Amino acid sequence: MTTTRLKRRTRAGASMLLTMMLTAALPVRASAQLTCGGTIGPGGAFTMSNDLTSCPGTGLTVVGPVVLDMNQRSVSCSGLSTGIRIVGKKATVRSGQVLSCTVGVDLEGDGGHTVREVRAVGNAIGFGVSTDGNLLTHNVAQTHSGGFQVNGDRNKLVGNLSVNTSNAAFQVFGNNNAFVQNAVQQAGSGFRTEPGTIGNSFKENTVTATATGFNIAGAKHVLKSNTANRSIVTGFRLAAGPGGHALKANVSIGIRGEAGSGSGFDVGSGDNVLKSNRAHEHEIGFGVRVPGNVLSGNVATGNVADGFDQDVACAGNTWKNNVFLRAFPDCAR
Repeated sequence: MTTTRLKRRTRAGASMLLTMMLTAALPVRASAQLTCGGTIGPGGAFTMSNDLTSCPGTGLTVVGPVVLDMNQRSVSCSGLSTGIRIVGKKATVRSGQVLSCTVGVDLEGDGGHTVREVRAVGNAIGFGVSTDGNLLTHNVAQTHSGGFQVNGDRNKLVGNLSVNTSNAAFQVFGNNNAFVQNAVQQAGSGFRTEPGTIGNSFKENTVTATATGFNIAGAKHVLKSNTANRSIVTGFRLAAGPGGHALKANVSIGIRGEAGSGSGFDVGSGDNVLKSNRAHEHEIGFGVRVPGNVLSGNVATGNVADGFDQDVACAGNTWKNNVFLRAFPDCAR
């Protein structure tokens, strides 16, 4: 009996000690009364307790490692400035708004930052990503010029939304970035990779009401299961350059009969593989202007021309097992 009680007491004591250790390890979130031009971090976890309004310079600098819960508060600018500037490494900023700045949220420093559930409204650029290895998830950019501008490498953008941008909603200058389940509503371009970029991937993104859905330059980008709806000019454009892109199971739905509708897939570079994609209601479903491409298992319906090859002999391109009703020349199927 004594031995059993001792074991029970020992287990109870160990459990209490473990609970105390875990509780002590949790960050204590402090309420933060902030002012324009202030700095928070490095170290600690903070909750904003007030708005920062009409900041003439940088609204707030966040130095990682640190956690900032904006607590649905806002930072706004009165001139050409940055709303929230994130530097250091592994900072987290979440749950707030940034308004009327040149750049809403600018990720700099050594990277590894996380930005989630932040709304950037009325800024020239919503989110600027100037460093590597960051995660941006479930943010909203409703901006004048650009939504998300990615200059760094190996960043991951998941579940973000860009609305009403005059230029590119997601503009990519870096390499090996991943874009997953993001959405664009009304933009000049939905997703745009600049010349010289390599190895970016786009999966399950949706673009609606743009001039061009996916404007792809550079080399070896991968696009899988993306959708371009109501693109006036082109759903998926592979610009002149090195090429070598892989496109699989993407869908482009045009607006034939209204002011253009261009091409579902416009191929202007070589060494690309287009497999199991679909194009509907365009002037041209799949149009190829240069040699060296493979198009197989694609489906096109409701287009003036489902398949088009600029070379009347389709020399240099491989067309096979595509489901096309109308092709010009006939070999482009």
